Amino acid sequence: MSGLNICHKEDRVFLSYDSAAYDADGIVTGFVQKGFEIPQMRAFVACTGASIAALTLSRVLPDVYQDIDDVSESGESVLDAVYEKIADLLDD
Repeated sequence: MSGLNICHKEDRVFLSYDSAAYDADGIVTGFVQKGFEIPQMRAFVACTGASIAALTLSRVLPDVYQDIDDVSESGESVLDAVYEKIADLLDD
């Protein structure tokens, strides 16, 4: 289970998220960062499940897109492809 709270104000955004990492039996095994800022895009990415996905996306997106509007317009296929590759790596 993951939690993400977003509070959007006129000139800023407040984010909070959990950091618990679980094993296959649902036992907490540690605490990890699940969200990452992308300052050059004025963006933030977080995901449920494997936190490596959010880290990877935070590093890939700036190389592929100009800004967050570019992601909004054409990002779905690239985001899906990146996430699928991460899932495949984790399954191996």
